[in-house]
Amino acid sequence: MELGIIIYSNDPETIWSTFPAWNFPRKQGRYCYSLLLGEGMEVESLNRDKFDITGQIHSFLDTGGAILACGTVLSFVSLKK
Repeated sequence: MELGIIIYSNDPETIWSTFPAWNFPRKQGRYCYSLLLGEGMEVESLNRDKFDITGQIHSFLDTGGAILACGTVLSFVSLKK
């Protein structure tokens, strides 16, 4: 069974709390992925003292999770920085 979640927010607390939720299904052997859309494409720039988003993303990826995003949009976001 595959599980997916769409991240369409740039609120650091919302993003931070999304990735740990995948730990349980990943430990059960389920394929989990997150699709970044809209403001969710900004996840890399949302780290805060209270919310280690990059750490959460790496933990999610280390367990075999996947993050999907449109390459064209990623290029556009990179140009905006």
